[in-house]
Amino acid sequence: MILDLKHTDKLIILIAVAVVIIAVISLALYQPPEEEVTEPQTETHVYDVEWNIKSDSLPSISGGASKKASYTTDIIIPQGNLKTITFNLSWEDDKPRLRFLKRLGLGLDEITLKITTPDGTVETRSSKNGRIELSLDVNLEEPSNEPIEAESIFDAEQKLREPPYYSDKWENKEINIQVSVKVGKIGMFRDKGNTFSLEVSYEYYDGSLIEIQPEEKSTDTDGNFLDDLRDTEYTPPTSWRIIGMGFGRLI
Repeated sequence: MILDLKHTDKLIILIAVAVVIIAVISLALYQPPEEEVTEPQTETHVYDVEWNIKSDSLPSISGGASKKASYTTDIIIPQGNLKTITFNLSWEDDKPRLRFLKRLGLGLDEITLKITTPDGTVETRSSKNGRIELSLDVNLEEPSNEPIEAESIFDAEQKLREPPYYSDKWENKEINIQVSVKVGKIGMFRDKGNTFSLEVSYEYYDGSLIEIQPEEKSTDTDGNFLDDLRDTEYTPPTSWRIIGMGFGRLI
């Protein structure tokens, strides 16, 4: 017996059947997104670079220069990032002079300190008063202080020993020193020369690293609903939910 369905009932059944068919087709065609296989990312740290000026010195040099032969030696400074090198030469005239002649500067020995740098530059100083100070500027400009990005503090320290943070100018390179004497005219026949003491000190840039802590990400308190929907993975509804929703809208 065929039920006499009303036009509205027929329309509802047709819509329900159509919804079911669409749901079945959607489920059949749906393919879950493939999961991307990503390699674990290595965390990168950022370090601030700060520079301090430190000083050190070489062992004292003792020698003698005569009117016939100068004293010559080479020194090596085993330090990079050099700022300045200072030479302090001191001596005492080994021959007694009359007091008034010393005051007038007569008869005193004249000592000359000559420094030849690794790049061929020559600097000289002369004096009769028993002391000479000679300073050489190696690099007065502070190395780069750009932050360093590295995977660890050890990698950052390695980069700190590379340009533009590091300079090996004059490091472990020979610096020639020559000390000569010109004896005073008074008593020059008895004067053979002078002994001296030479102190070599230097300044250099010493770098230190301070890790920059990353800023904490701020939490979104605005409750942006659309953004939340965009970030939510889509899951297709089941067929019974679609049917229920269809009937719910039409009844």
